[in-house]
Amino acid sequence: MLAVMKGEGGLERWCDDVNTKDVETCAYSAARAFDLAAAELSRRYGSSSKWRWGSAHFAASDHRPFGFFPVVKSWFNIAPPTPGDPFTVNVGSYVLRDEERPFANKHAASLR
Repeated sequence: MLAVMKGEGGLERWCDDVNTKDVETCAYSAARAFDLAAAELSRRYGSSSKWRWGSAHFAASDHRPFGFFPVVKSWFNIAPPTPGDPFTVNVGSYVLRDEERPFANKHAASLR
């Protein structure tokens, strides 16, 4: 296994989790990250055949103050699906640290 890692050009130092006794390769770490991401998306949005960017990435227009009252918030809040991400012309920034709505469009272009 170490011989294979040496073939990665020294990347093993970046990919190995020093908190474990095993030596993780970059390929293992990438595959593990993909599996964790897929599991999280499945938990949030169901089977992969139902995943749509617009379902997760919507313009979060929360009414103040009525958008925060559970009984009436569906009448006042709007959340249309939006294209784009922070790196496109049709910008749509999101905050991954938001546990409830990590891909909600929090900041977008003022004119579309």
